[in-house]
Amino acid sequence: LTAGTVLDYEEGFRVLKGPHAGRLALGVRLDYENLDDPSWAKTQADALEQAVKDGASALKEVKRLGLEIRWKNGELLKVDDPVLDPIWDRCGRLDIPVIIHTTDPLAFHKPLGLSNERLTELQAHPGWVFLKPGLPSKYEVLEGRGRMIARHPETTFICVHFATFPEDPVTVGHWLDEHPNMNMDLAARFVEIGRHHPEMMRNFFLRYQDRILFGTDTG
Repeated sequence: LTAGTVLDYEEGFRVLKGPHAGRLALGVRLDYENLDDPSWAKTQADALEQAVKDGASALKEVKRLGLEIRWKNGELLKVDDPVLDPIWDRCGRLDIPVIIHTTDPLAFHKPLGLSNERLTELQAHPGWVFLKPGLPSKYEVLEGRGRMIARHPETTFICVHFATFPEDPVTVGHWLDEHPNMNMDLAARFVEIGRHHPEMMRNFFLRYQDRILFGTDTG
């Protein structure tokens, strides 16, 4: 569970750990408010280290990199931007995983038409649509994530939502083979993986059984 940011987690820890000490693992998120400050990355990494000393078990990153967080000049902060490298490195030294959510289902990056299988969902939540001027494609963001993971072999990455590409388990398998430090979970993507051939999916789960975590996406 996410307890807050690296700069503001005490109340989250108090509420979540109080009656359930020892039963919940709590993570923290980065705070991007002062991203343009030259000392931003070190400040975040140092604060993360203190959070770990206080009991944090992971760094959680939601689908902001490459799609939402921007520099003051308006440019998007890419998932593989070097400014983030000290933070990923610190996670490796602290031996905590980076639980990273990158992009969303492929349908969220497609035109809103009758051929979009999540049309009704996206009509109800227009903010989830990523096919917008100025935003990169899903593939560009995922390629950046791959470069980032490759640059930090000593850091463990858990790529949630079936590595954010449940539409193509073969490609996800290639990623897992290429990056020994990459893992994944199954949260909220059973609709997509359930349509693939059962024998293929069985073989996938057998091959990567020590790299797959069960996950949910309920609040």
